[in-house]
Amino acid sequence: MIYIIAANNVRVGSAADVVLGEEGRGRRLVRPVFRGVGPDATSVAAIPTPGGGVVLIPGNELLVRINTLAGYRRDARGRVAPKTPGLTRIATGYHAFGHAGGLGTAEDSLWRVERVPALWWVKPTRGEGLWVFMDREMRVTLLPTRELAARIVAGDEELTQAVREADDLPQEVLEALALADTLPPLRDDSPALEDDPDRGRLRVLSLLSQTGEEVLRGFGLRPLPDRKKGGFTGKILPGGFLEPGDGTLVAFAPSHRGARYAVEGLEFHGLLPVAHRRRGEVDYPGQIKEGEVLALVQEPDWFVRYRLLKDGAPHADILINARGLHWNGELLREWE
Repeated sequence: MIYIIAANNVRVGSAADVVLGEEGRGRRLVRPVFRGVGPDATSVAAIPTPGGGVVLIPGNELLVRINTLAGYRRDARGRVAPKTPGLTRIATGYHAFGHAGGLGTAEDSLWRVERVPALWWVKPTRGEGLWVFMDREMRVTLLPTRELAARIVAGDEELTQAVREADDLPQEVLEALALADTLPPLRDDSPALEDDPDRGRLRVLSLLSQTGEEVLRGFGLRPLPDRKKGGFTGKILPGGFLEPGDGTLVAFAPSHRGARYAVEGLEFHGLLPVAHRRRGEVDYPGQIKEGEVLALVQEPDWFVRYRLLKDGAPHADILINARGLHWNGELLREWE
């Protein structure tokens, strides 16, 4: 079987897809030689040649082609690093940018997988680095570092086994491994933010017309696996998990009503900002400003107060506190 990984996508390919790199200055093209197989073959074996080429013959090897070309970025360097034993680089071609090939290069390599689970780290020419994970069922998943850490903490045993064999890991992944070692085994009856009286409730109060689970997901956060009751401390753990504790999170949005509206004189008391989101971008730790805010309650008399402007003129005085949202002194909406 031949897997083709390119442009952050995964598909199953054939022998014809094992064309690595491109011709030209600063580039290198590796075109496979077929011996006893055709371009449509999907069951092949790969033999490297002394000149850096590759010969494909009948066989049943597990091959993975990883192309790091993902768009131009100045001085881009697309590269692949194997992270688990049993991954053999068969051949490598290169893409490049510019007529002279001097504006960055992109590795395009063919790998033989001799054991699974398998893990690579891939840095494309544009965008964040990704982890390529192949499990025992030969399913391939592309994971940003944050999601890799999250799956470790969530109890993904196969992935964790592969990561423990790797070296030169990011700090977030090392912290996720250490955190996972402190957690009890994951049970099948662990839910999440369900309002079950036998489990208690993870406390997330929201003025965003969303459930607590939807609020956390929108900010890229999640409760720890197997967390049965209680609240949060507001501390973000590796993988985007919130540390369990006795605190309550509140979610609200100072002025998200449209371009004609703005906020003036915003002040708050008794809240610790955890995350802020505006136009799809999330900041950790957050701030209390225009957009959507997730904050930890620290004082019982907490509040957020501001004046809402419309077309530059005063429109309403807003107060958000433990009761809900007040509009010009009247309670307009209670917490959900």
